[in-house]
Amino acid sequence: MSLISRRISPAAFVFVLFVAAIYFVTPPPAEASPILIIQVDTVYAYPGQQDVTFPIYLQNLTDTVAGFQLWMMLDQPDIMQFTGGFDTSGTLTSGWEFIDVRSVGGQGFDIRITGLANMVADPYTPGIGFPQTGDIPLIKIKANIYDIPDTTTDRYVVLFMVLGDVNNFHFSDEMGNLIGIYLDTVIDTNWYQCMQWMPPPDDTICLNWQQVSGPPADSIFVDTVIVPHLDTNLVEVIDGAMVIHPCGDANGTGKVNIQDITFLINFLYKSGLPPTPYQTGDSNGNGIVNIQDITYLINYLYKNGPAPQYQ
Repeated sequence: MSLISRRISPAAFVFVLFVAAIYFVTPPPAEASPILIIQVDTVYAYPGQQDVTFPIYLQNLTDTVAGFQLWMMLDQPDIMQFTGGFDTSGTLTSGWEFIDVRSVGGQGFDIRITGLANMVADPYTPGIGFPQTGDIPLIKIKANIYDIPDTTTDRYVVLFMVLGDVNNFHFSDEMGNLIGIYLDTVIDTNWYQCMQWMPPPDDTICLNWQQVSGPPADSIFVDTVIVPHLDTNLVEVIDGAMVIHPCGDANGTGKVNIQDITFLINFLYKSGLPPTPYQTGDSNGNGIVNIQDITYLINYLYKNGPAPQYQ
């Protein structure tokens, strides 16, 4: 570290920072295979659907996970919101002693999930052993879909992890050691402006310093700090999505056309796949999917009948 306490030029400031940056900044780690893979599922829903469940999966290849914190956001908060609800039944965190799910912004447009397998007091609860293949969810989160009109064209909401802040995204083992993190040494610079100099001949000595945000300034204090970073070579994240289908979109293409009629015929009479979600096939909104929905779609598409609508 160094304290520069005399009057120096802006060029000198730049030179000090340039040399320090060359000396202290650590190069990024070399590429390696992931040891943790976090995947948010893609879920299909319909407008107005409440308490939609979407799973988050974990592939854990080399270490025991006993704690984690995840932070997710929505790219279209005008279509859906997180409720703060969650479900651990049948998940890797079932029986964990602490689970907290909340919106950092308080509006449900983001969600931060914190989990600890074992608190300080007894009993002891083990973490998630390895290997985990990602077949069992880590946790299941709840969301509500707004009652958006069928005229809305962009019905695809990305649920993405926020990776820039290690404080809100990390995993730890049973000893509390962070997994998939590397440390970097970076420059921390504080700038100061002298508010009162000594009178001549000692006018290079300051009697009263005030910290400022940057130049112009008389002095700087240069130090180094250790900063943790997520190693994305070791921790891979696969974002998820919420796909909201218009009513009548039985085959899930995002549009209502004759292909949906064919899809319903195959489902009802030829052992075809069911609509996903099921409600998209209920064109007339009576709560069941049957021949009447096929007739309803034919009337809508070819006889100026009413548009499909959810119950």
